[in-house]
Amino acid sequence: MFGLAFLITLIFMAIVIGVGSYARFVNPGLSRMKKDVLALRTQLTPLTKNLIPVEREELDLLSFNIVGAGRSRKLFRRTRRGFIHTIYEEPLIAYAIKNYPTPSGKRIIYARTRNSEFVFIRGKSKTQLYIDGKPVGHLEGSRILGLGGGQTISKITEDKKLPGEVMIGSKKVAMLNPPSEVTGNHPRVFRYLGELSVDEKKILLAMVVYKMLSSNEK
Repeated sequence: MFGLAFLITLIFMAIVIGVGSYARFVNPGLSRMKKDVLALRTQLTPLTKNLIPVEREELDLLSFNIVGAGRSRKLFRRTRRGFIHTIYEEPLIAYAIKNYPTPSGKRIIYARTRNSEFVFIRGKSKTQLYIDGKPVGHLEGSRILGLGGGQTISKITEDKKLPGEVMIGSKKVAMLNPPSEVTGNHPRVFRYLGELSVDEKKILLAMVVYKMLSSNEK
């Protein structure tokens, strides 16, 4: 009798542990996803060594050319890595994307330039943005909303045939080439790029990198 009770207890514990592990990896909470960000940072470090600095001239040369640099698949997660190049095939941004299985639909996009880090954590209801380790706000469609969800920090107006305008506050900082004109092997991202402060450049990069990597999701 004692042996049977002990066996039932062991089976029950195994089920509980199994269900807990499944939930943790398939539908992780924010704290678990932040730990995964640290793992992505470590995985991406070797890819960042050859990145060129993102100065004004290099930013103007940013292309829509996304080059994969490997994929990995574990039991409940898929991760892929790669670069975003300039029109001259120079690696400007390194990225890693971790997808958690449906039905959670959760995802982490981790991107690095030579000097800056961008983290997008898509949870149950919204995508949170962190720049250089600091929370900025969350993304809602083509907008970045500040902490608390009130003020619009930045937005992109989009049209398939017309250039997309990138606004930071009330300032137009860039115009994106429309999808109908994105042709060739090294299509340029920006049709127009205004003068940018350091913080504006980071916000612009966050908007564009998220747009590119999200639309390139496979």
